[in-house]
This record gives sequence, structure tokens and C-alpha cells, in this order.
Amino acid sequence: MATLINRAIEIIEYHYQMTLDQNSVNYIRFNTHLRYFILRQLNQEKEPKTVDEQLIEVVQNNYRKAYQAAEKVGKMIEAKQGAEVNNDELFYLTLHINRVTERQN
Repeated sequence: MATLINRAIEIIEYHYQMTLDQNSVNYIRFNTHLRYFILRQLNQEKEPKTVDEQLIEVVQNNYRKAYQAAEKVGKMIEAKQGAEVNNDELFYLTLHINRVTERQN
């Protein structure tokens, strides 16, 4: 678990060419979200779709860089664990990535 979280953070930091502030509240929240995100993937929890496709498209377009980072993290999880990451998960991960990279305090 820790290895996957650290790898996901490395992917995001490399994608944004920045170091995340590990002491910030947003980083701590992000780390918690990432932990549960990975747990859901490891347990292969399949929840019904809850996010409207149009809303997903809006987030993909408005937070393009964060979405690209989320896709990279999703692909890493899929490669390491063989678990499929669905659009709802990418949607929420995108929002959290945007928050942690935009708000560094």
C-alpha cells in the first residue's frame, strides 16, 4: 500500500514538476483519499456509476492537467494490481489532484 501511494505521489510530482508540501492540510487530505482510492482498487470494489458523464467531461476539459495525472496514476494501479480504474474514480482523483497541486498550504 505504502509503495503504491508513494509511486502515485511521484507520478503527480513529476507530471507537475513540483514537490508537494507534505505538511499541508491539502496534502494530508489527498493522502487519505489516495489510500482509500487504492484500497478500493485492490479490493476491486465495483460501485454503480454515480457521476454524470457530462460532469466527468467538464472536469476532464477544465482540469486537463490533473486529469492526465489521474490517468497516469490509474494506469500505474492497473499495471501493478491488474485492477480496472473506472471513470468515476478518475473523476474524484482528478479533483483531489487539482486541489493538492493548486493549494499548497
